[in-house]
Amino acid sequence: MATQPETTGNRHRTTAAMRVPTRLYLAGPMCGIAEHNFPLFNRVAATLRDRGHEVFNPAENDDGGVRRPRGFYMRLDVAALLRAEAIVVLPGWQRSRGANLEVWLAIDLGLPIFACEIANGDASLTRMSDVGEFHLPFRHLSYNEPSLFNLPAK
Repeated sequence: MATQPETTGNRHRTTAAMRVPTRLYLAGPMCGIAEHNFPLFNRVAATLRDRGHEVFNPAENDDGGVRRPRGFYMRLDVAALLRAEAIVVLPGWQRSRGANLEVWLAIDLGLPIFACEIANGDASLTRMSDVGEFHLPFRHLSYNEPSLFNLPAK
């Protein structure tokens, strides 16, 4: 018999019974971190690929380049996120403007969101099931509130 997901509040640890989608997008902090945090992105991507996932790793954009304007990389990232089946957020993602944008987009797209935890050199994924857990910017506003994006109410 398959193991059921362990639950702690609204967080679910991935187990044999919980399916993690195949096409994953990695999101996390890069700016202001040594080597743009590429070693962590690359290590997590390699681990997930070893487990059979197709992973879009922003650290591999433009052959790992960092010389182009931020908008160039964000366009590549958003296009990849649109093709993903889930998003995996790395430690510290809450402090990243780009990762917050990617999480908002994932919520709008209805993608499952997994937090990646690193322990003893291994990556484990925890399903995030409650938007309130994300501590997103503008959290004081309703997600559906038109003023959030200055859109007219319907």
